[in-house]
Amino acid sequence: MPTSISAQTKIQAAVIQLIQTKGFGRLTVTDIIKLAHINRSTFYLHYQDKFDLLKRYEDQLLTDIDRNLINNLTQTMQFQPQGQTTPQIYPVVTKIVTYIWDNFALIQALMSPNGDPHFEPQLRALLAQTIDTDLYLVKGVPQLTNAIPEKYARELVLAGIFDIIKVWLQQSEPETRLKLPPLS
Repeated sequence: MPTSISAQTKIQAAVIQLIQTKGFGRLTVTDIIKLAHINRSTFYLHYQDKFDLLKRYEDQLLTDIDRNLINNLTQTMQFQPQGQTTPQIYPVVTKIVTYIWDNFALIQALMSPNGDPHFEPQLRALLAQTIDTDLYLVKGVPQLTNAIPEKYARELVLAGIFDIIKVWLQQSEPETRLKLPPLS
């Protein structure tokens, strides 16, 4: 007996498609229910409106990413010798890349120009907070380096991470498997 697709799965697929085609600001609950082939009461059984739906999706993503980062970033802040030919890829990086891949379409839609302009700043704030907390645990101070002012050092790290993720998210045919060297 074939398994039926849940209403929430249908709603999410419809929302992703509608963000990509119309943009979040222009999509309506009627658009969602028509594309998802569900009735209005089914939508309202799960969500109050499109803004509640958006908030729940983003809250879940932020919670999951925080859970993957928390207490896992300290091992990433270890020194790697400059002469080392193969950079170490830490488990937290693999966890986050895997999480993004598992939620690729939703994250891609939310971070697109048609998505939610508030989502990326929320992600940045979460990552900055996590970096600061873990730096404090590792070094006793929330400071990346003494070489440049802290606000610039932090922005270099955040911009690098987000630019790589955004390039990946913008691919029409993104890599499905990253060949990461093992942590040595």
